[in-house]
Amino acid sequence: MGRQPHMSEKSQLIDKLCANRDTREAYVRSKVSTSVASQIRAVRRRQDLKQADVAELSDMKQSRISAMERPGTRWNIETLVRLVAAFKFGLVVKIVPFSEMLDWENEFNQDTFDPATIEEDAEFIGTEPRAADSSNSFAITGYMGQTSNVSASILNNYVSEVAIAPAPPIKATNGEATQNQSAAVGG
Repeated sequence: MGRQPHMSEKSQLIDKLCANRDTREAYVRSKVSTSVASQIRAVRRRQDLKQADVAELSDMKQSRISAMERPGTRWNIETLVRLVAAFKFGLVVKIVPFSEMLDWENEFNQDTFDPATIEEDAEFIGTEPRAADSSNSFAITGYMGQTSNVSASILNNYVSEVAIAPAPPIKATNGEATQNQSAAVGG
């Protein structure tokens, strides 16, 4: 009998993932669970918050925050959106090749993970980073550069709607949106 060449652990994993949908589901679920838990924990620590603080900000129980910081905990996207909004961040969920998923995981470092909050996000705001505005009236620049003054209560309603169904940001170049940006707003 001929001896079969030894397959590497990586080759065996690749074969299993290619051959079986249930294995792929379990693998992706595990990677997402670990990645999200690490990010939540890193952000909370970076912002010097206790789990109870995050629970209050997100209108959840402290036990839920604790569970979300542990890999393997199941949560739905709405729960994650609530948590991310409490931290003042955006959220990207995208479908990628396995290699990109693993590259991201291998490059992630919980100690250096430090995304900018909405007030610190100069590219999103379109100006230098600033502290949160505490006045009761805000100027919002919408699509095509239209500016409106709104009350804090209207802004709170607007932000709630954006958190539930975020629209892609529109960046104008010389006053005109790009073709992809126009398509995003139905233009």
